[in-house]
Amino acid sequence: MTPPEQAQPTRLCSLPWESFTVRLVDGLACSPCRHFPPVWDAQDLDAVDAGLREVRHALLHAKLPPPCQSCPEMPLGTPEALQAMLAQKHLVEGNQQTTAIRAAVSSKKPLPPPELMYRVIHSRNGYDFVGSGVVNLAEILPHLLPHLPAGSPRLLDFGCGCGRFARLLLENPLFGDYTGCDIDAEAINWCREFLPRGRFQTILPDAPLSMRDGSFTAVIGYSVMTHLTRDFQDFWLAELHRVTAQGAILALTIHGETAAKKNGLEARLAGEGIIDDIVDDTLQGIAPAGYYRATFQNPAHVKRVWGKRFDVLEHIDGAMMGYQDLVILRRR
Repeated sequence: MTPPEQAQPTRLCSLPWESFTVRLVDGLACSPCRHFPPVWDAQDLDAVDAGLREVRHALLHAKLPPPCQSCPEMPLGTPEALQAMLAQKHLVEGNQQTTAIRAAVSSKKPLPPPELMYRVIHSRNGYDFVGSGVVNLAEILPHLLPHLPAGSPRLLDFGCGCGRFARLLLENPLFGDYTGCDIDAEAINWCREFLPRGRFQTILPDAPLSMRDGSFTAVIGYSVMTHLTRDFQDFWLAELHRVTAQGAILALTIHGETAAKKNGLEARLAGEGIIDDIVDDTLQGIAPAGYYRATFQNPAHVKRVWGKRFDVLEHIDGAMMGYQDLVILRRR
C-alpha cells in the first residue's frame, strides 16, 4: 500500500500581504522582502502588485521561491497554518502597502510645488513624493510604536519639510497631537495653508526651539542628522532631549555603514567614526553657507555620543530603502 503523500511545507510569512521592500539600486526598485533581489521598478505599482500576488500564491500553495526556501527568519508550516495566521491578522488578498500608496496618490490633497518636493526627496514627481512617504513611514512606525509610552503620543516631526509625512500622519487618529518644524520657511508656510490640522513652526538652524521642556513623547527625524556636522548634531540632540519627556521615543535616521559603502567611504568611516566635512548644497539659500552637509557615522559613534543622553534601543542598518539607517532612542 502506498503511503499518503505528505503535504509540502510553506513559510509562515505574512509580509507579501503587509509590505514590500524598496531599495536604491540605480533608481528605486522593489522586492517582496530584503531576502529577494530588487526586481520591480518602484514607479510601476502594477508590476509590484502583480509580483507580490505571485509570491502570495506561491506561499499559499507551498511552491516556495528560492529566497523563501532558505529564509532564516520565518518558520515552516502548513498552508492551513498560514491561512489561519492571515485570518488572525485580518489580512486579505492584496498588499496593505500598495493599497496605501494608491489611496495616498489618489487623494485630493494638494501637492507642494515641485521645488519644495525636490528639497525633500530630490524628485519633483508627486508619485515619488507621496509614495516614498508611505514607504518610509512603513519602515519607521513598526519600530517606533512598540516602544512608545502609554497614551496618545505627542509627536514632533523634526525636519518635516513640506509635509511628506504630515499629510499621512494627520489622517491617523493616533497622531492627533502633531507638530512639525523645519528651517525651510517656505515649506512651513505651505504646510500651514494646506495641512491645517497640524501645528507647524519655522525654526532657526542654530537657535533653540520655542517649544517648552518635556512637550513631546515621540519624535520622528527623517534625514536631518544625515545633514548636520557633529557639533550641530550635539546641539540638536540636546534640544530634542530638552523638549521631550522622560521615556519619550525618538526615531532618527543617519547615513551609516551601508550608505558609506555606496559612496566609497567605507574605509574612511571605519577609521574616523563620523564624516561631516562634505558640503551638500541642496538647501543653498535656505540654510547658511556650509551648514548643510552629507554626514556619515557608524553605530559605535552613535552609541558613544548619542548614548550620553538617550538609550539606543535599536539600530537597523540600511532600514530606509536600503540606504539610511534607522536609530530608535529612548530619552533618559
